[in-house]
Amino acid sequence: MTFESGFDQSDKAALDLIGQLEDQLDSDVSIRKHIDTEYVLSSRGLTRLILDIHTHEKIIKIIDIEAERKGEGVGSEVVRSLAEIAVENGYALIAENVSHSLDSWWRNRGFSPNSPHSADYVFRDNNDL
Repeated sequence: MTFESGFDQSDKAALDLIGQLEDQLDSDVSIRKHIDTEYVLSSRGLTRLILDIHTHEKIIKIIDIEAERKGEGVGSEVVRSLAEIAVENGYALIAENVSHSLDSWWRNRGFSPNSPHSADYVFRDNNDL
């Protein structure tokens, strides 16, 4: 795992989760920025992954995910890995502020809206893990 300047290494539990993601992806994960509970990450094939990790509440929020090339499965692999990590560690996994155009993409990966008109999708289906 590599860190950019200005990173505060005080939150060991969040770093452990990021380390598990690195292991799952079998690729170096760089922490580009860290502000409070938000981590801006990048990795091979992944331009940006923004996670909001609340270790005390056991919640991982996916704020944004952007692959270098769409359609190659990198985003799906990252989401699948995060789902496995969340289940293994007893965390809730939430995709925050999902746009209507991406509804089926998230649903196909085991997420569904938290309530009928919510833009926050919660991971519910771990049958495929």
